[in-house]
Amino acid sequence: MALLKLFAIAAASALAALGVGTLTIVGYLFTGGVASVQVENPDTDLYIPVPLRLVDLAFGVADWAAPEQELEQAREELGEYAPLLRDLAREIGDIPEGELLRVQDPHQQVVIAQRRGHFHIQVDAPDNHVRVTVPRRAAERLIDKSVRLLGE
Repeated sequence: MALLKLFAIAAASALAALGVGTLTIVGYLFTGGVASVQVENPDTDLYIPVPLRLVDLAFGVADWAAPEQELEQAREELGEYAPLLRDLAREIGDIPEGELLRVQDPHQQVVIAQRRGHFHIQVDAPDNHVRVTVPRRAAERLIDKSVRLLGE
């Protein structure tokens, strides 16, 4: 009987540790902000919350594990945008609230705005509607990381 009690206590302790570990990991993932992506079209109605700590981790892995030739190729492809990314990383915290960009034609429109500390990207076309929301502070951090990863 004592062995059964000991086993029950050990099992309960293991489950509690697993629960605390899971909560710790989930808590960490969500401290970096959450972007949301919503896609609606005749075939799809999709909503995906994206913990941005996963993107932070991807930058870390890319910096550590990506072959140098892959990083060099990314530098070449993004090279013409490097000055823009550097300026954006420096100025993103000073961007005012409100609509930042609107592009439209008779059939579709794209709107980028900042409201209540989040960037909102909205794409509306006849059969497709896409909404992306990214916290400003997370965008700031990720743009800075991309500039550093590209060696700028």
